[in-house]
Amino acid sequence: ARPPASAPEPAPPPAPPPPARRTEPAPGEGREAPAPAPPARSGKGLCALGDTYGKWQQGGNASRICHQVYG
Repeated sequence: ARPPASAPEPAPPPAPPPPARRTEPAPGEGREAPAPAPPARSGKGLCALGDTYGKWQQGGNASRICHQVYG
């Protein structure tokens, strides 16, 4: 014979909803201006690195192309 079934425990209450996300700044907060773009850099240092550490041949294709493209 089976023992009598006990009543199931009641389910816990549902969780509260998450707080709403703000999409606009609060009054008085304002938006920050974007950071200015960094100044343009020349490729002289880049080509020098290739010449020195890249084992490029002096006047070779890699060196010549780098200096033509980046200065």
